[in-house]
Amino acid sequence: MLLSLTISLLGSWTCGASDSSGKQTGAGASTNSAGASGDAALLIDTAKLKSDINGVLNSIASGKPDTTAMKKAAADILTTDAHVLSDSGIDQLYGNSNDPAVKNAAEALKKMRNAVGISSAALDSIRHAAATLKN
Repeated sequence: MLLSLTISLLGSWTCGASDSSGKQTGAGASTNSAGASGDAALLIDTAKLKSDINGVLNSIASGKPDTTAMKKAAADILTTDAHVLSDSGIDQLYGNSNDPAVKNAAEALKKMRNAVGISSAALDSIRHAAATLKN
C-alpha cells in the first residue's frame, strides 16, 4: 500500500494533467507561480527513476532478471519516496510561497501522509531499507 501511494504521488507531482482547454495543470504545469511554488523536477530525478525501471523491465523481458538492477531501482525509488514524503520534501515542493492556498495544500498533504501512517519512524525505516538495498 505504501509503495502504491508513493508511486501515485510521484506520478502526480511529475506528470501534471490537462484541463478541458488543453492547458497543463498540476506540478508539470508552467505558470507564473512556478518559480515561487517550487519545482518537483529538482526534488525527483525522473530520468534516473525511468532508467532504473526500464532496466528492470528489460531484464525481466530477457528472461534473465538482473537482481542487482532490481535492488538499485528499489533503492532509488525508496530513497526518493522518503525524501519527497518528509516535511522538508513537501515544503520543497511548494517552495517559499506566501500564498495561503499553497500553504494549505502543503499542510493538507502532510495530514494525508500522517493519516496513512507515514511517520518519521516509517520514513527512517524506508531510508534504512534503501541503504540496505544499495549495499
